[in-house]
Amino acid sequence: MTSSLETPLKDKCMRWAKAQPNLWIVKILGGGIQEGGIPDILACYKGRFIAIELKRPDGEGALAIRQDAQLRRIKKAGGTAVVIDNLEDFKRIFK
Repeated sequence: MTSSLETPLKDKCMRWAKAQPNLWIVKILGGGIQEGGIPDILACYKGRFIAIELKRPDGEGALAIRQDAQLRRIKKAGGTAVVIDNLEDFKRIFK
């Protein structure tokens, strides 16, 4: 689950993404209903499945074991899976 310190980054990323044409995107709320470690944002752009785990811009907050495992599973399945901590890196994913 995204910490409150990651929320401003998530909001900025989602605002930017929703303004882009032909980009499907959804933020994951987490919780006990779904499998643990699902990345914060899932997207599809130009035929690519993209999973994005957000981390705090201050460099704090390590990737949890479950998060790392999910990112590795996505990569193994042929998707793009990244960890980012700023809006500029988020934008670069879609270029």
